[in-house]
Amino acid sequence: MAKDLPRDRYGRFYKIPKYLNSIGNNVIVSCLSYRKQTEPDSINIDNFEWLSIRLRLNPFAGIRNYYIKLCRLIENIQPNVIAGVSGCFNVIIAAELAAKYSVPCGLDLYDNFESYRATSISGIKYLFSKAVGKADGVSVVSQKLRDYVCEAYKPSGELLIVENAVLSDYFL
Repeated sequence: MAKDLPRDRYGRFYKIPKYLNSIGNNVIVSCLSYRKQTEPDSINIDNFEWLSIRLRLNPFAGIRNYYIKLCRLIENIQPNVIAGVSGCFNVIIAAELAAKYSVPCGLDLYDNFESYRATSISGIKYLFSKAVGKADGVSVVSQKLRDYVCEAYKPSGELLIVENAVLSDYFL
């Protein structure tokens, strides 16, 4: 999307954590950074923390580093819920961490991630399917995606539609 999540503050990736924080939840958002890190690894936006972990030149080493940092974070804060959004890797990692630490897992699918290039990597499609199937809750962006997720992954948890919307201040 050519957007930087913490700086551009756009869409469901920003609005859902902001809302959860506004109703009294302690929210920490972590995301992979594909760009050169020119700012701190952690910034506070709207009274909650955003962690940006650099992927580095070797993507597999970067994802491993991301996983290790998230393990340390989880051990320190002991969250009540782990959520995964924005692509196969984050969904897989969230489900794995939730299982490892016996914490409920929620996933947000804003698109059919099977159509993304990442699922062409051996084993990723299987791990993604397994993660969605065992999540405690999954939100999807449309009825069409909901139908597909029900058929393809047979999720054991609750499945909700949370559609995208346009902010009213952009139109008169």
